[in-house]
Formats: sequence, C-alpha cells, structure tokens
Amino acid sequence: MEKTAAYKISIFSRKDILPDSIIRFGKKNSLLHAFEIAQSAAIKDVENKIISVCLNDIPIAVSFYQIVTIRASHLKFLTDLPFLNREMFTATIQVASPKLIVFGNLYLPQSALISEPSVNGNTGYFINKMIEGAIQKEKPFIVILKEMPVSIELQDFVRFDEDAIMIMNIREEWKKMDDYISSLRSKYRKAFFTTDKKFITIVKKDLSLRDLMHYQNDIERLYLNVAYQGDVSLGFLTGEYFINVKKVYNDSFKMTGFFSSGKLIGFSSYFLSEHEMTTNYIGIDYSCNEQFNIYFNILYEYVRQSILIGKKTLNLGRTSFDAKARLGGKPISMDSYYKIINPVLRPVIDAIINKYKQNPEEKWKRYNPLGDLE
Repeated sequence: MEKTAAYKISIFSRKDILPDSIIRFGKKNSLLHAFEIAQSAAIKDVENKIISVCLNDIPIAVSFYQIVTIRASHLKFLTDLPFLNREMFTATIQVASPKLIVFGNLYLPQSALISEPSVNGNTGYFINKMIEGAIQKEKPFIVILKEMPVSIELQDFVRFDEDAIMIMNIREEWKKMDDYISSLRSKYRKAFFTTDKKFITIVKKDLSLRDLMHYQNDIERLYLNVAYQGDVSLGFLTGEYFINVKKVYNDSFKMTGFFSSGKLIGFSSYFLSEHEMTTNYIGIDYSCNEQFNIYFNILYEYVRQSILIGKKTLNLGRTSFDAKARLGGKPISMDSYYKIINPVLRPVIDAIINKYKQNPEEKWKRYNPLGDLE
C-alpha cells in the first residue's frame, strides 16, 4: 500500500452523527464515553470533537480532541507579572482569542487516540495526517498530544519533558493502612498521626449517584474552591460533570464525601482500573481546611482506599508534587508532545508551559517517607 492511497479525514461534533464503523472502532477504549461526558458538561470556552482517518472507509485511527479558546481569566499567574507585561499578555489574548487543541482529555485520564497497530507500516503517516486535518480545520496556536499510547514519528512535535505524574507503588505486604503507617520513617509517621487526628470527627461517605445529585451544588462549590487556586485553569467544571461521569463509569468511578456536623466540607474522586487507582478532582472548604487539614487527609484517604481495594499502583496526578512525595509518590514522565503553530504567540505559550513545569528530578527528592530512595 502506498502512502498516497486514498484516505479520508472526518471531524464530528456530535455522537449521533458518527458512522457505525467509527462507533465500533471507538468502543475499543473509553474514548466515546469521554466525548459524551465532555459534551454534556458544556464547559465554557471548550469545544469537543471526534476526528477519524479512514482508508477505503475502514477506520485507521480515531481521536477525541478538545478546542480551548484561551482567555486571560484562565491564566491566574498574569496577576503576578509586572504591570506592562501583564497588560501586554492580556491585550494579546483579547485580540487574538487564541485556540489550543488537546488530543486527549483535559478533565479525564484519557489518552490521545486509538489506532490499528499497523497498516503496512504506515500508521504513523495516517495519524500525522489526522493531526494535520484538525490543525487546518481549527487553526490553533498550539497543539498538545496528551499521553500518546503509540510510538510514532511525529512531524515537528516537541516532547513535553516536564509533563509527569506522581505514582505510588502499593507494596504487596500492605494489607491495611497500619502496614503502610509502619513502613513510614519516624517523622513522616508522626506527621500522619498529627494529620489523621484532625479528621477524627469527620464522617466519610461513599457518594452514590443519588448523593451526587443531592449535593450537586455543594460539590461544584467545593471543586471551584480548589480550581480557582491554580495558576492555569483551562475551563471550569460544574457539579453535573461528576453526575455524568458516575452514570457512564458506574463502579469504576468513586467519590467520597467528608462531612462535619452534617455539612459537606470536602470530597475526593478517583477511577479504578484492573491494577491502578487514578485520582481525579477534589473539593475543599478552605474556611475549615486548617482545622481539619482536609487536603492531606484526602491524600491519606487515597492511600488507604488503594490498599483496601488491592491495587498495585496509585496514580496521584500532575499537581502538588511536594505534597504527594511526602506520601511516597515518585514522578513518572509521560509521553506528551506539543507543536507551536503560531510563533507570534510564543511568549504566551512559554509562560503557560513554564507554569506546568514540576522539576520532578529535584524538589521531590527532599522527601523519602518510605526510605527507599538512594
């Protein structure tokens, strides 16, 4: 088969217009579920699309991508810049209304695409053509490929070396939380007991779908409390997002509510796969965070649940590396890439990328709670 063989790029903005061949192909992972959830969430400044490349009407690769129109309100760090720099960035963003494309999912643990393992060795060629098709259609200033699941030669993309997640390996000998606590070095064990003591009056509840509907407004408020803390926030979720995720993923998606005197003061959420627990969003009432140390207690609750459920790894996500290193997490680099389309906006891009840098090879090494670092 020659690379010049006829192929077709198609882009869809609704699930109900997808051809049956794409739907069958998309069922190989949760790509269509993620698209459905993202559509129903109706996040401001975010569009969701499915793109496919077919050869003789047979799907070769399918991807879910999101288009984010960048606003100055998404970039909290602008307020920390000198006045003239801040005004320059803000004016540039207002005039350009720059678009960012993410192949993958900004809000769920979703990889960039699904594809056939081989089309006579030309899979990479067709995937690049698919990406080019999205660029021509959307005219973004930057394209990000999140967690690419296949090794292909990407055209003019740069590996995002700073993109990493914190992973904690759950030891086989940990059968209960006390086993983990016993493994901690002295000062970290003391820190755990100090933190845990503040949560002694808190009631923990596994939130059902009915609970999510009942507490929808509270969940949204607590989530936004945390989301507004970020230097970069590309769109904000609503309480409906969590309801829709629960409907689609059922027992593979869990949420825990934390109550004080009957009031919801925090929540955690996570996904379950065969061997891994993957943390998702949390919510915190900061007016009582100091009293209950909600954030660190949520982190310890993730460890507790991953042990009790019997998972091998705990995926703690991309944020707050220092805090998660204190539990025993270690950074793992991800296969994510980016390509700058409009060099005029390079200063904006560099500013955003710099805010995502975690320096995983440096700061986290200050912590060695399990005594397993050289």
